[in-house]
Amino acid sequence: MEPNRRALGLVFEPFSADVPAPAHLHQHAWYQVEKGGIADFSFAYFYVQLVRYRPGAVVPLVPDSFSWRPESFDAALRASYDYFIVRSQTDRSREMFGADVAPLVHSGDWWLYQQKRAHTQVRPYTGGSS
Repeated sequence: MEPNRRALGLVFEPFSADVPAPAHLHQHAWYQVEKGGIADFSFAYFYVQLVRYRPGAVVPLVPDSFSWRPESFDAALRASYDYFIVRSQTDRSREMFGADVAPLVHSGDWWLYQQKRAHTQVRPYTGGSS
């Protein structure tokens, strides 16, 4: 995945056989940590967090309840994202994305899809307190 892009996590299978909790629910947030950019949904949107979005950053396009209801994905938002990180036992690309999105990688229950159009870059963080 290229750095400083916008990714959306769609986790239909949040639970693991090894952990009695939804261990995979926000795993897509590692993209934001490792590559910069924006990974929706992020806790950085909430005021009670120590780490927040910098002023002027693009805020999430999905509601905070979205993590628990990925089936509520609105296809109209599809063009706002460069990548879709999906955890599902089956390929859901046809029902969710149509022809505008192409599969990049599939491993186990994880699927990575990418917009076919040109990417829009998110302003990278350059350090400092802003």
